[in-house]
Amino acid sequence: MKKYHNNIIRNKNNYEAIYLPKNELFVLGETQGSISPVEVLSCNRYDYDGKMIKLTTSENKELIVTPEHKIAINKDGEINYVEAKDIKEGTEIVAKSEDVIIYEQDIINTYDEKQQEQCKLYYQYLEIKKQNPSWGYKRIAKAMGQNIGKTRWWHAKKHIPVPIQTASWLKDKGLLPLKTNNSNLPLIAKVLGSTFGDGGVFNNLNGIFLSSSEKEAVEEFGKDIEEIFNLNKNENSRIIEGGEYGHSWCYQNTNRNIIRFFLALGAPKGNKSSIEIKVPNWVYLREEFLDQFFGSFLGSEIGIPKIHVSKNHLNTFDIAITGSKRLETNRYEFLSLLNLYFQNKGIKANIINSRKTRNEENYLYRLLISTKIDNMIRFIR
Repeated sequence: MKKYHNNIIRNKNNYEAIYLPKNELFVLGETQGSISPVEVLSCNRYDYDGKMIKLTTSENKELIVTPEHKIAINKDGEINYVEAKDIKEGTEIVAKSEDVIIYEQDIINTYDEKQQEQCKLYYQYLEIKKQNPSWGYKRIAKAMGQNIGKTRWWHAKKHIPVPIQTASWLKDKGLLPLKTNNSNLPLIAKVLGSTFGDGGVFNNLNGIFLSSSEKEAVEEFGKDIEEIFNLNKNENSRIIEGGEYGHSWCYQNTNRNIIRFFLALGAPKGNKSSIEIKVPNWVYLREEFLDQFFGSFLGSEIGIPKIHVSKNHLNTFDIAITGSKRLETNRYEFLSLLNLYFQNKGIKANIINSRKTRNEENYLYRLLISTKIDNMIRFIR
């Protein structure tokens, strides 16, 4: 209200409202029975003089609202909305589960606005159908203000929005909602870490890949993906040989459901030298996830030192990532997090510097690791 005070709509009863710009504010809400981020379209407020109701959960979390304010509760396995004055002791209030990493809506959010809008309409159709089981698709279309062609296909269970099909595929694989107790999470963290190094997601979303001079590495990458998603050997995938002298190998998997899954988890898309890179928060939930994530990243990006020409010490031992000058803060933040990980392992690496590359637009940002023998041994271990 303060930020957009010039756009506030008022009436004589001291009621105030405001429409928000797109993507201005998100809150936790409900989408098809699951908790997910939803966009706030408008805000309103008004004076109230009367009793308030305070709800206290078993975890001593409090919510104070007006008596008629509707609250989401769990009832018979479904979400219902009940006015606060009608909630009784023992009622289970809906809250975001802390053991969930991504929900269905996180997958939907990897698609464009048009596809997301189709998902909202489809969920609206399902809700109207549920509340009015005798209604046909024409009546539902009229209630929604949509063309009957859309609801006719949905009534026939055809042309369901692609993002929802993707989410359904992942549900069938036991990966949605993705919870912290999922046995595949260490492998997922391992594959994700590689997308920050010599792997990645193509900008056109045509594949998730890993490139390496070691064929065994890309074969292992493929086996990990097959295990996570319970795929047949070489399903939707290939390994191609490249490089001027045939010294490079690249594994590629073209399954869009897999690609969207890793995007939702935080995988970078396209040319990493031109975008921000951030370690996904969920990786910090367990040390095992961190070990797999950074271990996979280091496998791509570590610069192995050689013996100096003087024969009495090593050249520099470092981790290097590229990026434009505008990404300098982001690169230093990423390398600082890696440095913190090293410190927790007893490895000394405390100098970060940068220099220009042959491409005048990019810089090379380096985290220098101590080459003292005891530090090298700790790193190897």
